[in-house]
Amino acid sequence: MDDIDLLVFDGTSFVPSDDEVSGRVIIDSFPVTFGHVARLDLHVARFARACGRTISLSCVQEAIADVSYGFPRLEFHVDTHTVYLRLRSMPPRRSTTTLWVPQDYDPRERPEIKGWDLDALAVLHAHARAHGCDDALLLDATTRLPKETCYGVLAWWQDDQMCVAPRQWGVLDSVTLRRTMQLVDVTECEVSVEQLAQYPVWVGNALHSWTAVTEIVCSDGRRLAPPTNPDRLAQVREFLLG
Repeated sequence: MDDIDLLVFDGTSFVPSDDEVSGRVIIDSFPVTFGHVARLDLHVARFARACGRTISLSCVQEAIADVSYGFPRLEFHVDTHTVYLRLRSMPPRRSTTTLWVPQDYDPRERPEIKGWDLDALAVLHAHARAHGCDDALLLDATTRLPKETCYGVLAWWQDDQMCVAPRQWGVLDSVTLRRTMQLVDVTECEVSVEQLAQYPVWVGNALHSWTAVTEIVCSDGRRLAPPTNPDRLAQVREFLLG
């Protein structure tokens, strides 16, 4: 399939497609190494829940079996109710993350659905890049506190306790976090940007795994440098390789 980049689900399998697709999508992406994806079942299940369709795990596995190193994306096109699998090359992967804090709050309409607000997140991410950062913090509109990033789950460590923002604020059901909860206990709590910078901070997603946040760039120009916990980070990253 080296010369094919788009497959469409025909009800029984994914087959090559030359469709011109656009419009709102629900998505799920995952890194593939020699046909293997760590906990592909969790990605497919999240995607199926979001688009309200039954998606065969075995069909996805068959479609990516010949991918040696890539980052394919499942797509459900809302207008046509069509499921695609887009075969993409692997983007550069990083081991640390810098975060930009925008003045505005989380712009998403449906934060619990991956891809629904893809365009809004792309704009915010572009602003983060313009400020020299890898990603942007998303601030809850009610509490004005950090809850996640454009493309990852946000976590911080208070001593030996891994913390994340409350789910009721509207956050994505992170596969990376779900897998990590098999290894460590996670609690929900609130934290300000200033407080966040006092703790080791991680950002997690399927592409980069967990990465340490080395700098938080505030909208007023302040630059905050959270401490790091490299030994714990290495332990969790190793666990997620399985």
